[in-house]
Amino acid sequence: MQEHLILGVDEQDLQIEKSRWLTENPGIEVVETVIQQEPPSLLARIGGKYVPRLSMLVRYNTVRHSEAPLSLRSSAPRESRGQ
Repeated sequence: MQEHLILGVDEQDLQIEKSRWLTENPGIEVVETVIQQEPPSLLARIGGKYVPRLSMLVRYNTVRHSEAPLSLRSSAPRESRGQ
């Protein structure tokens, strides 16, 4: 299982970023998402509404497609001997 962290200013922003990430990575199977509020910081006070205040931890597995080859074979042509 692997993890990916997404930061956002609100829950809607988190969902948009998660959707974008899943679109860019179609071979992902989400197992669990954990949303938590980030601790207040001086940067959040100074930055106003554009500083991430929530984080989403996405736990996922990569999905293998059945069309993928099981073993890699050399595509180089074989040399014929005897000539």
